[in-house]
Amino acid sequence: DEIEKKFSPVHILVNNAGVGLSQSASAGTLNDWEWGMGVNFWGPVYGVNTFVPRMRAHGQGAQIVTTTSTSGIVPNPSTGIYSVSKIAAVALMEQLRNELRTTNIGTTCFVPGNTTSNIGQSESHRPEELRNESQATAGAQAPRAGGAPAGAFNAQSRPPAAAPSPYWSRPQDPVVVGRVLLDGILHNDLFVVLQPEWRPGVEARANALLESMVPVQPMPEALGNRDYTRTPIYVQEIAHRRATRQRDIPGI
Repeated sequence: DEIEKKFSPVHILVNNAGVGLSQSASAGTLNDWEWGMGVNFWGPVYGVNTFVPRMRAHGQGAQIVTTTSTSGIVPNPSTGIYSVSKIAAVALMEQLRNELRTTNIGTTCFVPGNTTSNIGQSESHRPEELRNESQATAGAQAPRAGGAPAGAFNAQSRPPAAAPSPYWSRPQDPVVVGRVLLDGILHNDLFVVLQPEWRPGVEARANALLESMVPVQPMPEALGNRDYTRTPIYVQEIAHRRATRQRDIPGI
């Protein structure tokens, strides 16, 4: 209500809040799960639940973006809970794309990859009630004056920004990443994936699924009368990306 009161109807929602906990799915505590899923998955759910009805009501062009991760398309063995939360966020955006494709709302699943950010400070922001017993005993990182934890991002104290680094640098420059995302919003891209070096992992994951399907050859007639693509969004996105392959993005 306050946002719309100050800025008028919202046209772009970016669900960007995220925490980078390094805890396995097999050994994580319920506190770890509550915190990781609470921010990385339920955060976007709250954003969608709040703004989709408002965007539908104003009827103007709108876009919903959720920042996911390469861990959401190729699970990371060292960050189990994080990977689960990001896979869920990817699925959320795919489902929204299907449900909202004939409305005024576009959807973008943003997969930035390794980017310069303050995600390494995540643990210093974990709520006290979701800390594990060992963490509570050790104590949280001492905050600086004003409540910001040591080492946290501070826009007022940072030096003037240098020219954006090359697109292929790792970690990536957030300015270049932002330009690519903006281009994706303007083109209503379903997926914005910035690090092509993860292609082998994506292909291996998809091929593992394909190779695991029990072969039925020839396909019985009783099973052949349905559209097993289930949704047109993937075929549409392939055609869209091939038709708009050439993009003029500074830094790319």
